[in-house]
Amino acid sequence: MNRRRLSHLATAFSCAALLAAAPARAQDGAPGAAAGPAGASPATLPGGPPSPTEQGGTPLPAAGPTPSPAPPVAPQDAPRIPAPPGTAPTVPAAAPSPAAVVRPPEPHCSGIGRPAPLGRLPITAARLAGREPLTIVALGSSTTAGAGATSIAATYPSRLGVELTRRLPGKAVRVINKGVNGQDVQEEVERFERDVFQDGPQLVIWQLGTNALLRELDFDSFSRLAEDGVARIRAHGIDLVLMDLQYAPRVTGSPGTQRMLGWFDRMAQREGVPVFRRFELMRQWAEHAGEQYASLLAPDSLHMNDESYACLAAALADAIVQAAAPPAGASAHGPGGRVGAGAPGNPAGPGATAPGTPAAR
Repeated sequence: MNRRRLSHLATAFSCAALLAAAPARAQDGAPGAAAGPAGASPATLPGGPPSPTEQGGTPLPAAGPTPSPAPPVAPQDAPRIPAPPGTAPTVPAAAPSPAAVVRPPEPHCSGIGRPAPLGRLPITAARLAGREPLTIVALGSSTTAGAGATSIAATYPSRLGVELTRRLPGKAVRVINKGVNGQDVQEEVERFERDVFQDGPQLVIWQLGTNALLRELDFDSFSRLAEDGVARIRAHGIDLVLMDLQYAPRVTGSPGTQRMLGWFDRMAQREGVPVFRRFELMRQWAEHAGEQYASLLAPDSLHMNDESYACLAAALADAIVQAAAPPAGASAHGPGGRVGAGAPGNPAGPGATAPGTPAAR
């Protein structure tokens, strides 16, 4: 009885030893050698990979011997192969910037035409000579509000702020859009207190005349209201720039266009009020663009669009910077300690340029 038990125990120990040795031989065996006892394949061993028929039910075609896949190598562990002498290191190509990818073509009006100089803007010049921000109010109707633009950022007052900031590095400039669609001179004058004087601007750009022209309002009434408005703004010690009509089919086809443009001429010559000649500037765009000029106007053939607003703002920014520059031969603070001690629209002192004459940059 004892002999039988000893025999069974010996057999059990032998089986256990064989089972323990089988995985070791399967891992350490050379390629092509038997992976288990009695030539069993790994697919038949517990825990081994599935056989070809277990993966899809159809035996896979036999393939020639392939090398075992190499273990993954981390980027920092990859072997470094020295470059041949004189070879520049490879630099990954930089992705193009978004601005380079989506940059639109230059508008047909870009850099075309140059409006007549504004003359002097002494209050604006004095502000720029100091450290306080320059505040500009853009007053007007639909082309100030931005009719035809795709966004607030594309309106001429918004673009003017951008253009002035580029031209006046280190200076804070704030442009406030007070344009209201459809308004005429009487409605605009009525909101002076709230929309102009309350913001304490140093410069007002007043766009007017188009609605009075197209609605055939009484010209004498327009002139009286507009001139009273000009006097009120200047009495507050604020620089003023008048902006005349846009050059568009619905404006040029009106019988009163030349009479309205003549009023702006008289304000500049008789009152010394700076006038931004938008009509003439846009006419130059039309001459340059030819048939493409329609692309600078909104579909209604009256209002402007993103491209023409951008060009208008750039030209206006140039004119303002020129008009606020120190007079030729004078320092930024002048003999009296500040720029432009004279009345708005008039020369600011010795060496100052007269209205209508380009100021020194």
